[in-house]
Amino acid sequence: MAVRKIDLLICDINMPQLDGIELYTKIRATKGYEKAPIILWSGIDVTKGISLAAKDSTLRFLRKPFSLKTLQDTINELVNARFTGDYNPGIGGIDIK
Repeated sequence: MAVRKIDLLICDINMPQLDGIELYTKIRATKGYEKAPIILWSGIDVTKGISLAAKDSTLRFLRKPFSLKTLQDTINELVNARFTGDYNPGIGGIDIK
């Protein structure tokens, strides 16, 4: 069975069991995902999200509430940016447990 790499991860910081920051950390520690484009959002953990995004050029943080246009613009920025050129979403999956 062929597994495809993620093109973009979008998730809330506040989730049960594995929160968005833990997921982000696990993804960044996974070979091949060091530069994967990621969008995190939250209405609660704003300071954490802003701090992470300031240190990572392929991470964006959105403060809830936000518009669909803001989300679309952020997606377009990440997937079309030159700095993601070395991220190849080809074969090779990820297993987050």
